[in-house]
Amino acid sequence: MNPALLLRRRLVETAAGLADEYGAHPAGSVLRCYARAVRLMRRAGCGDDELPAAARRAAVEMLSARRVEEPLRLSVIPRQRRPGWAS
Repeated sequence: MNPALLLRRRLVETAAGLADEYGAHPAGSVLRCYARAVRLMRRAGCGDDELPAAARRAAVEMLSARRVEEPLRLSVIPRQRRPGWAS
């Protein structure tokens, strides 16, 4: 199999595991954080063999700095329109 495809598979599996591990955070936020960590590690000169693990460590550091226990809730519930009212 192509080395680029193997690397991609390892990156996707690592990202999925990270999203499962940090279930209190929104999945999109975790995945964006991991993608940012992959870019940072690439710029730092990280090789293909160590990239998934190094990016995971960097993403874990970024995510642990965030303090999201549960999603934010609206303090005011918006009113719904009544049927038949003109806009």
